[in-house]
Amino acid sequence: MAFKINGKVVLVTGGASGLGFAFVKEFLHNEAKGAAIVDVNSERGLVALYEIRKEFGEGRCIFLKCDVTVSNELEEAFKETVRVFKQLDIVVNNAGILNEKKLGEMRLNQFGMFINSCINGTLLAMEKYLPQYRSDKEGVVVNVSSIYGLQPFYKTPTYTATKTAVIGYSRAYGEEVHYKRTNVKIIALCPGHTQTTILDVLPEQLCEWHIELAKQEAEELNKRKLQSPEHVALNLIKIVQNGKSGSVWVVTRNEPAFEEFFPEKDYC
Repeated sequence: MAFKINGKVVLVTGGASGLGFAFVKEFLHNEAKGAAIVDVNSERGLVALYEIRKEFGEGRCIFLKCDVTVSNELEEAFKETVRVFKQLDIVVNNAGILNEKKLGEMRLNQFGMFINSCINGTLLAMEKYLPQYRSDKEGVVVNVSSIYGLQPFYKTPTYTATKTAVIGYSRAYGEEVHYKRTNVKIIALCPGHTQTTILDVLPEQLCEWHIELAKQEAEELNKRKLQSPEHVALNLIKIVQNGKSGSVWVVTRNEPAFEEFFPEKDYC
């Protein structure tokens, strides 16, 4: 049976712009009861909240300033969402940053910060908040990865590593043994090249440590046909409604979403 968006409450990290903002709008277009925009950028968050309220009216959206890499801040965002809406059904872990450093300059704590936002959001949703506060029999967590979690990108090794980790984490926690325990399905979403600020800053960051790669990437970006955040959001609704726990979905090249399957092999 398809998961129903109608009447549900969604929390979206990194929800003030780009993909996250498109996700919030599309959930509300599909009759979600309410949405929490969780973002570290207050200015963008308040602008996003204003736009949402202008389109959908008062009472269906809140903005919560939060650094998702700080566990207690993220939990406070969950608590406040439940306090306002009295329920929480869907969590989209979308917050992420691109911070490529010259080889050897990336510190372990920086790498850990990338991973923590996904892990903290998933665990809080699956183990604590969705089982207790969901309005129906099932909850959903969507962890936003990237096509570079499936296809390594040599220009952004750290970004590739973290997005690969998101996929592995989602597949493992999406296994049936966890679903039976929590009734929360865990899904990974892998967008392709999308017109967001991350693509805007990539050549600039590469320029700091490899000028030729930066030039090459800028030229390639100009040639690519980028999909819109709205296209990804439209497909995300279908994925949330019909995707199975542990599934990995790709949305790229302005084409419909498709599920990525992995060969079953016993390496043990």
